[in-house]
Amino acid sequence: MDFDLMITSFPKLLGATVVTLKLLSASLFFGLFLGLFFAILRLNKNIFINKFAYGYSYIFRGTPLLVQIFIIYFGLGQIEYLRTTFLWVILKEPYWCAIIAFTLNTGAYTSEIYNSIYSKYWSIYLRNFKISISNNKTRHY
Repeated sequence: MDFDLMITSFPKLLGATVVTLKLLSASLFFGLFLGLFFAILRLNKNIFINKFAYGYSYIFRGTPLLVQIFIIYFGLGQIEYLRTTFLWVILKEPYWCAIIAFTLNTGAYTSEIYNSIYSKYWSIYLRNFKISISNNKTRHY
């Protein structure tokens, strides 16, 4: 083992840890709200809105995160129109592309977590309601 290399690399690794924590906190913050938004869309009775939210979750949970980062950073840069818009200021920076990719990925997984929590809560509520009906203990408001 090369201990000199490890000692000289340690300050750089600490700097990278700070960047990693910034990426983590930003993507978690925005991803939680994006996940809540898409979880609410999944509850919509309109089939197009429901399928759109399901498709978002399906695509972003089904593709590897590295592929998503490559598509956002390298793929969107190939579109000439985006280079002339205000979005290019954000999309030309790797830091912001990473935040966008992490946020979209976190939002997809978080929306599924919210949906599972909601469906479990709703099934328990309905089960208790059916039990109370069968026991003639309904409340009349």
